[in-house]
Amino acid sequence: MSAAAPLADTTKPEPSFVPFTRAACEAYLAELQRALRLRDWTIEIDWGRPADSGYLASVGMIPDRRVAKVWLGEGFEAKPREEQRGTLVHELLHCHLRDVEAAAEHARTVLGAPAGDLLSRVMRNQIELATDAIEAAVSPHLPLPPWGGA
Repeated sequence: MSAAAPLADTTKPEPSFVPFTRAACEAYLAELQRALRLRDWTIEIDWGRPADSGYLASVGMIPDRRVAKVWLGEGFEAKPREEQRGTLVHELLHCHLRDVEAAAEHARTVLGAPAGDLLSRVMRNQIELATDAIEAAVSPHLPLPPWGGA
């Protein structure tokens, strides 16, 4: 009787991490951009300016064009990889909601205060809640950043 063949190793190999660099972060952002169906957008990280105060990242879009800049906040690199992925996905999802966000910005001009202010605040709040919910549903299906992270 012959010896049984060893079982195949079914454990996942450890991912090969790359260092956190600007190039690696830009490549990862482009990967997420493709996965989120934003191929027709030009989206870049602006390394010359930090994210808005208190935020891990922020995004700014040019009206009437599919162009956006992402700014990373202080400490982004040190956050857990899942949080980095979620943060970038969240900011990219704002691109899909750009026209709704623009409408919220113009509500005060069109409606005047206080109705415009109220509508603008409600819309902005709902945009953030929807963006958070979509990010939470989508992010686990997207790859983690290729760098080690925390």
